[in-house]
Amino acid sequence: MAFGTPAAARTDWVSMIMRDGSSSRRALSAPAAQEFLDPLVEPFSRHRLK
Repeated sequence: MAFGTPAAARTDWVSMIMRDGSSSRRALSAPAAQEFLDPLVEPFSRHRLK
């Protein structure tokens, strides 16, 4: 999921998960979070499927 993200953003995301896993899981299931993550994951998924 972190592929293609800047190192700083990836670190912030990881620290957020480590700080409060339960609220982070709820946030990641939110549609807004999905809209943010999809464009980051899609290029990697397309590359992997080739």
